[in-house]
Amino acid sequence: MYNKYDKFLTGKGYVPVQEFFEEWDYVKDELVKNDRKTGTGNGTFHFFLGAKNTDLITKLLKGKTEIDVKHYIDVNMLYSMLGYCIKNSHNNNVTFDINDYSTRLFNIKGDYLEFTSQLKFQDTRPYFKQFHNQELLRDLLFPKTSKYKFKMYQHNISKDIAVCWILGNSEYDNLSITTISPKQSKSSFDTIICNKIYFGCPGTGKSHKINQIINNIDKSQWERVTFHPEYDYASFVGAYKPFSTKDDNNKDIIKYDFVPQAFTDIYVRAWKGLGKEMFVPYFLIIEEINRGNCAEIFGDIFQLLDRNANYEVSTSQELKKYLVEQLGETHEGIKDGLKLPPNLTLLATMNTSDQSLFPMDSAFKRRWEWEYVPINYKDSENQIIQILDKKYSWTSFLKVINEKIYQITESEDKQMGNRFVDTKGVITEEILLNKIMFYLWFDVFKNEDSRSPYYIFKKNPIEKFKYADLFDENGTQTLTSFLAHNQIVEI
Repeated sequence: MYNKYDKFLTGKGYVPVQEFFEEWDYVKDELVKNDRKTGTGNGTFHFFLGAKNTDLITKLLKGKTEIDVKHYIDVNMLYSMLGYCIKNSHNNNVTFDINDYSTRLFNIKGDYLEFTSQLKFQDTRPYFKQFHNQELLRDLLFPKTSKYKFKMYQHNISKDIAVCWILGNSEYDNLSITTISPKQSKSSFDTIICNKIYFGCPGTGKSHKINQIINNIDKSQWERVTFHPEYDYASFVGAYKPFSTKDDNNKDIIKYDFVPQAFTDIYVRAWKGLGKEMFVPYFLIIEEINRGNCAEIFGDIFQLLDRNANYEVSTSQELKKYLVEQLGETHEGIKDGLKLPPNLTLLATMNTSDQSLFPMDSAFKRRWEWEYVPINYKDSENQIIQILDKKYSWTSFLKVINEKIYQITESEDKQMGNRFVDTKGVITEEILLNKIMFYLWFDVFKNEDSRSPYYIFKKNPIEKFKYADLFDENGTQTLTSFLAHNQIVEI
């Protein structure tokens, strides 16, 4: 880890002076048991160092009573300490505002938290005075069981002092830190501890946004399901199912056992992951959430979605038995009923064009955060429509047709997004006919007034055509006439 700091600080003109508290026994003697004093009035605190460092600190001070010191802490370490504090707070029933701290970390610019303190003496002991004026460090960075190493650097010219920190805690002996990058850490923590639905018209990239969040996260940390009209509680949570086995006499018999499904699987994994030394986020991803009957699928566990209320929901005996086998009878995730672990995030997608399948009631809706995913016309510039030797702008097609969809339906719900079709840049005649025109004809304009000035299926201002006309011997000519009538830009 120091290699990363060395490269960063030598680039700024600093050279290493000395590493402090290299051996863990020394750390425990000098730092874990140090005196912590809380400042008054402005929320600062002082961080006392070991008395054995007096000689070196005296040389650095060079006769001064105090000097300014610049501190650097790798953001990944702060995320790791956040994970430790989350686990510790839940083990001890301590109130810990996870969203608040994860948001603060996410707002840190760059790879390092940077701040300044004064290095000073008091009663023959050196200490960092007014170490930081933010409670972020006091509460998150220095819980009572924390361990520390730090290394001092001095600038070649100005002789200014810089300090870089390596952090850990007493639950593990090595100073290992999370291996995910700051960018990946932030993407995960930006959505952590929430239930969020990404909604918008078809093809805007809702699933793509979720894929970016779980990118590079191990598959064991997420489950993905798709709701549909036949999906139910047993498919989502689990149920008793028969299986064939042998009895004591080696005869085939049928037994029943609880078979967990996506919700229960990720619920167990997340609770087990909470016990690890580093913070590990888990995700349950629900595609097309409004295509299923949410009231039937979630049943009474929908109460768990109210994170702030800290609900614990009683469960069926078969589910309870399974969770006791997996977690233990006294585990927080089952002892008083079901309770969502603090490292489990629920993410879902919803096409506004399908919202009438199974309307969500207000009690269910208010337990989710909602994020609208708009059409990204700039992204659509990467695709073209090609019919024989003619090429048309996909962006132009979207803008023109979407405007007419809005005018004739008085809604944006059935507009098409920039990712409505997944191609490698070229939308062929076959794709245009069988996916795009099919959708426009049967899902959007089928029941609309063909006399409307916004009706699109015309060869010219007067002549309309039928869907079947697109597939006869003059189908290609009909299609190009359709594009010309709607003033789709040819390129």
